[in-house]
Amino acid sequence: MVLALFLLSFAHSSDITQLTSENFEEAVNRQPTLIKYFSQNCFHCIQFAPTYEDLASHFSSHNDTVTLAEVDCDVNVALCDKESIEGYPSLIFYSSINNPEKFEGERDYETLVKFVSERTGIYHHPLQSNTVTLDAENYDSVTMDPSKNVLVAFTAPWCTHCKRLKPELARASTIFQDIDDVVIGIIDAEENRKFCRQFKIESYPTILFYPAHREGDDDKIKALKLSEEQLVQMEHRLNDEFSQEQQTDKTSQDDLSIQIDTPKEEEIEDGLPAHLRRKGANLIETLDGDRSLNSLVDFINQHAGTYRTFDGGVEEMAGFEEVISDAIVNLVHAITQTPLKPSPNTPDDLTVEAEQDPTSTKTHSEDIPTSYIPTMEEVLKEINEKIPLVLNKYTIKTIRRYVSAIQTKGYSWIQSEAIRLRRILSSGALDVQQRMELTIRMNVLEMFHLQE
Repeated sequence: MVLALFLLSFAHSSDITQLTSENFEEAVNRQPTLIKYFSQNCFHCIQFAPTYEDLASHFSSHNDTVTLAEVDCDVNVALCDKESIEGYPSLIFYSSINNPEKFEGERDYETLVKFVSERTGIYHHPLQSNTVTLDAENYDSVTMDPSKNVLVAFTAPWCTHCKRLKPELARASTIFQDIDDVVIGIIDAEENRKFCRQFKIESYPTILFYPAHREGDDDKIKALKLSEEQLVQMEHRLNDEFSQEQQTDKTSQDDLSIQIDTPKEEEIEDGLPAHLRRKGANLIETLDGDRSLNSLVDFINQHAGTYRTFDGGVEEMAGFEEVISDAIVNLVHAITQTPLKPSPNTPDDLTVEAEQDPTSTKTHSEDIPTSYIPTMEEVLKEINEKIPLVLNKYTIKTIRRYVSAIQTKGYSWIQSEAIRLRRILSSGALDVQQRMELTIRMNVLEMFHLQE
C-alpha cells in the first residue's frame, strides 16, 4: 500500500513537461519556464507533488506563454549538478537559460500562482476568502449558532498539510459565500492551545463539522449523554491529568485543591463533555482522508443540504430527495385516487414469513392487497415524518408549497408550473442563488410529475 502511494505521488501529470539533459536547453530557450527539481526518495517532494500538479493545471491554458516542467534528479544527476541543485524540491524560474531565479517562498498554491503570474504577465485573480478566523473568544458564538452549518479546521503554523489546506478552504468559502447558513472557520490550535485542549486534537489539520439545529436533534443529544459511571471515570481522568499538569508546574498542594474542579466545570456540563455539548454535537463529524476542494464541497453538500459543484455552479439534481420520493408517490396516488401497486418483493417476503411461522394459516392471496389507495391523512403524516430528514430548508419549503398547491389547484397544475419554470431557467439571466432555487423547484416538481 505504501509503495502504491509512493508511486502514485510521482505519476506524471499531462500538464507538466518532463525535462532531461537532452531537451532541457531547447525547452528553457523557447519560453519562460518554471522547473521543479525533485528526488523520488524525498518525502517533501511527495507532499509537494499535488500542489505542483494543480499549479500546472492552472497555467495549462497559457502553455504558449509559460512552461511548467520537472526534472528527476535521480535520473538526471549531471543536469542537476550543473544547475547547482542542493536540496529537494527546488523550484527555479527561467526567464531565459541565462536568467535563473530560485523560488524561496512558501510552496503553497496561491503563492506560486502569484510568483509565476508576476514573471509572465499573466493576469492573476487573487484568491478571495470568506473563511472566519476563530479563537477562544468567538468559537462558541460561531459554532453554537443553531442556524449555521459550521466547518472548522484546527491548524498549526508549522503544519505543511495545513498550509496546503488553507487555499482549498478559501476556495470552498467562495463557493458557499451566498449561502447564509454555511460557515467555514479556521482556528490556530497553537495560538489557542489551552482552549483547544478540550477537543483532544491528535493531528493537524483536524476538521470538525457543526450542523445547524434540526428537528430531532434534542433526542439524539440525550442519547449521547454520559452515564453516571462514565462521568465518574471522566472526572477521575480529568483530575489525574490536571494534577499532573500542576505537578509539572510545581504548584503547591493548596493551590491544587483550590483549582481541582476547574477542568470538570469546563469540560463537563449537563452530562456531556464540552466538545460533545456544543450545538447538537450529536451530529458533529470529523472530515477524514482526502481534503481536496472536491471533497470539501461534497462533504458540505451532504451534511448541510446544499447542492453546489466545485466550480461554484449548481448540481443538476438539486432538490431531488430520494428519502421522501416514496411519500410523494403515495401523495400522488391519494390525490389522483389511483391505487398503489403491491411491491414486487411482497410474495418473497411473505414466503419467508410463512417458512418462519409454519403455524400460520394465511395464504399469499389473503396478505397481498390487490389495490390500495392511501388517504390524504396517511400521506401527509408520512411526509411530515420524513421532512426532517431533508437537510435543505428551501427544498422543505418547496415540497410543502407544492403539496398545498396540488391540494388546492389540482394535479393538472404541475404541467403549467413545469413549463413556466423551464422557461425561466433557460433564460440565462440568473445568479447562482436564483439558479439553485429554481433548480430545486424544478426537481421537486419532477418528483411529483414523474409519478403521473
